[in-house]
Amino acid sequence: MVFFIYIVNFFTKYYHILYKYSMMELGGAMYTIITNNELIKTSYSHCIFVDGSFREVLIKCRDLIHKGYKLETSPLPASIRMLFSPVRTIILIDTVSNNESSTRFIEQAIQKYDITMGIREPDISNINDYMLLDLNLITNAIKEIPNFNIKGGKHEIRFKED
Repeated sequence: MVFFIYIVNFFTKYYHILYKYSMMELGGAMYTIITNNELIKTSYSHCIFVDGSFREVLIKCRDLIHKGYKLETSPLPASIRMLFSPVRTIILIDTVSNNESSTRFIEQAIQKYDITMGIREPDISNINDYMLLDLNLITNAIKEIPNFNIKGGKHEIRFKED
């Protein structure tokens, strides 16, 4: 009986680690790419695709952060012009514990996005350019993460074959 309770507690505590998300492994750390960019979806075999807006990607990241993930890349772009992009890709790391700074940062990012966008609409007319920029930015971000891999060696990025 005690053994059964131990097993139940173990799986309850670490369920989100074993959950359905496609993750990338770094030693003991697990990375997850969250995106609404079709180019990322077709280029990387391991990502969570959000069929929605930039804001919905932020919301998905917030939900995962509440489950124990931590921001690895910034949720907001460095350029105000990139806020008008309809696509966004963010990398999270599974930390198993709540991370107050990531929680606060993602909440503030959602608020800043809402305030900045106001009544503006995303720049859909240039979506192909934004998708390419987003792919380039995330690929370079991945190269900056030490020992990052996607089911392969260091900095190995495997693109799906067409």
